[in-house]
Amino acid sequence: MQGLLAPRLISIVKIKMSLMFNQFDLSKYRTAAEKYLPEKIRVLFIAESPPFFADPTKMAYFFFERCPGNEMLFSTIFQGIFNYQYRKNEDGKKEFLCKFQENGLWLMDAVEYPINKRINGKKVPDKERIQIIRQPENYRKLLRSLSKLRENNVLDFKTKIILIKATVFIALREALTAEGHKILNKNHIGFPRYTGDPLVVNAINTLLSETGITVKL
Repeated sequence: MQGLLAPRLISIVKIKMSLMFNQFDLSKYRTAAEKYLPEKIRVLFIAESPPFFADPTKMAYFFFERCPGNEMLFSTIFQGIFNYQYRKNEDGKKEFLCKFQENGLWLMDAVEYPINKRINGKKVPDKERIQIIRQPENYRKLLRSLSKLRENNVLDFKTKIILIKATVFIALREALTAEGHKILNKNHIGFPRYTGDPLVVNAINTLLSETGITVKL
């Protein structure tokens, strides 16, 4: 795969990011996501990673039914798919996660631990995030996850994949395409700048419409 890091640089990045990795119970993310795994995935969204929160009382994640933090990614993706403006605290999120599942939609992360911020709260530059996503260890874990889903007949190589965020698109589009996966977006879809970001909403809606994928709310 092109763009793999030199061994020395890989070690440096691993040391930096291990500080974050050790701070989180990753099973919380896996358990929450697997609860809403469809019997058959029609569209798979691959985002960057779970978000980092210095204050655990404000943690948020796409599949958490209760999130003290913001719901920007979930709200925006949901609107792009269903043309419905989900609003936190007004609608029960569990019901809408079920709709996501019933329509054969799922989201997984390119990296299983937070890479958006360092343990000191400082933002990780996008260039470094791309390198982390491309790390052989992280890329192999992603491929194993996809392989396991195929073995369980949850997805196949015809399953549509949408990559969310420029870092994910740059790091993975060519590699996953070479593996035989069907990536829908030919250009990157940015992370929402705010809830209901029309650039993200319209990009997702257009991709689904162009491929004839219909959903039911």
